[in-house]
Amino acid sequence: MNSSCGRKAVRVSWSRSTVLAMAVTSILILISCAAPKPVRGLAGPVTNMEIAPDSTVLILRPVLKFERIDNEEPLSASDYQGEALEARIYTVAENIVKTRNLTVLEARQTNGREPGIYGRIREKAPQLSRGLINSHVNALLQAVGENNEHTAILVSYVDVKVGSRGTWNPYSGAITSDDSKAILHAALIGCASARVLWKDQVLLREMPRTESSQFHEALELLFSNFPQKEISG
Repeated sequence: MNSSCGRKAVRVSWSRSTVLAMAVTSILILISCAAPKPVRGLAGPVTNMEIAPDSTVLILRPVLKFERIDNEEPLSASDYQGEALEARIYTVAENIVKTRNLTVLEARQTNGREPGIYGRIREKAPQLSRGLINSHVNALLQAVGENNEHTAILVSYVDVKVGSRGTWNPYSGAITSDDSKAILHAALIGCASARVLWKDQVLLREMPRTESSQFHEALELLFSNFPQKEISG
């Protein structure tokens, strides 16, 4: 006699929309996983010297520039997590400086802006972060360093080229990747000497986003060779 506990086969049916949604999700995950890793610039990091034991580091707010990759049309940073990205970069930079046992000098801000001389120096972040110092900026830096010859300024700049996002065509199967990219620059400048103590740059081959692991990896790579403080005898 057959047992009353015999198992019945259960058929699971999937709607076309569910299957399509699962396929799209899988494709997007594959695109994400295939994204190239952030890479350091060809010049590599530049470190000219260790930092004096009594040095203080003034960290300026990062500067971010967004523009279209095809025609260089300026874009609003607020449309691309500008403030959140700025805060993230500042936090990473501050943590790195503190791990080197250096004193972080606060630039008192008014309405979210550095006052006076610090604001004028920050305006030159695109040049300073590449280690480019002209006579005007030289004078500003030396004015900051008058009271402490071991004061240094850490500047960072992110140049973002906004392209199209990655797509998948469910009919043809064609896949396109995100062609946005960003170059992250940072430099530590000695104020009294107006000398580049350290600088580096990293290429991120996607749109920087606070939730992106690639962006976090790029920041870690950017500051990985930040100089150590001299050991006082």
